[in-house]
Amino acid sequence: MNVIVIGAGASGLVASIRAKEKGDEVTLLEKENKVGRKLLMTGNGHCNMAHVGIVPEDYYDDTDSSNDFVSDVLDSFSFKRFTNFFKKIGVITKNEDGYIYPSSMQATTVVNALRNYAESIGVKIKTNNEVNKIDYKDGIYFVDCGYVYECEKLIVASGGLSYTNIDSPKNVLASLEQMGLKIDNLEPALTALISESNITKASGVRVNAKIKLFDEEKLITEEFGQVQITDYGISGIPVFNISRFAKAGNEVHIDFVNDTDKEDLINDLNVLLSTNNLGIYNLLCGLLNDKLAALIVDELDVHKDADVTQDILENAVNLIKDYEVVITGKRDFDFAQVTKGGVSTDCIDSKTMRVKGHDNLYLCGELIDVDSRCGGYNLYFAWATGFIAGSN
Repeated sequence: MNVIVIGAGASGLVASIRAKEKGDEVTLLEKENKVGRKLLMTGNGHCNMAHVGIVPEDYYDDTDSSNDFVSDVLDSFSFKRFTNFFKKIGVITKNEDGYIYPSSMQATTVVNALRNYAESIGVKIKTNNEVNKIDYKDGIYFVDCGYVYECEKLIVASGGLSYTNIDSPKNVLASLEQMGLKIDNLEPALTALISESNITKASGVRVNAKIKLFDEEKLITEEFGQVQITDYGISGIPVFNISRFAKAGNEVHIDFVNDTDKEDLINDLNVLLSTNNLGIYNLLCGLLNDKLAALIVDELDVHKDADVTQDILENAVNLIKDYEVVITGKRDFDFAQVTKGGVSTDCIDSKTMRVKGHDNLYLCGELIDVDSRCGGYNLYFAWATGFIAGSN
């Protein structure tokens, strides 16, 4: 049977390989001039392919059936099946503290292996084919890329809206919506947060910190890791992980010295103070990056050489342990690693990736309204859904 796969990213490449192995004639259409562009950027170019011990609760979507959907996906694509698939195409993986990478630590290894294997078994890869529209009539799908391709089976792996300045994903989503599929709200996820607070004065600082996201006084989620302070707000993996839940008006509370409680921190600073004649700024520089120390002094509204009273010391420690940043927004899709939202999982058969009520139409990857945190979870979902779609 004639199969077209739209999108030569992680899920599309796997889907095209599996469909060809099942005996179909497969054409893989890619909007870019080469395959796997976004895949090359994952894990800072190292390609964090998966994470050990992935469970359904690691994923989010906007429907009540999310856990059942993801459970079926993970049941169909075990970790052993994942490693065996990549061994077969020439990629050996390794475990780095639970994060799974290619042994080469190069994303190019993964992309080259997928492309080379696909071509070796006869998948026809056609780049520079941006989709304008998808139509269906009398059992045939028509994919308009300027030239109209026809197929009996269609696998859509066009991705989300992150890291793209090309209209193809939007056009695909619009076509699917016209076919009656529900598209859940699309937002950037795994992205930085924007703030107009004073924290931007410490731009350039990286600090291991605990962060908590609040909606008014309700704790939404919390993370620990390296927070990057920027000229527009805050970034870094822990910030990315909370960004899915963040909205304008939320507050992020930062603990800059998470490994020491307030009482011990006050005692430590008092010891420094007892042996040195220090103003507040120089005292804090014994604990913090100098830009952070300056930020805290600025918030205290005292001179940097001010004598350190116990009130000033306690107020400084309160700020260090609970610095409040009001969020005004998120960085947009151009800077987001994944897309929150997409085609509702209610529209898709979780065991086959077939669209309910549509003959021979399958979806996989970021196009589906399922996303997760940093660490290989999103890429594993792409491999899994691509494998299932191509197999069916």
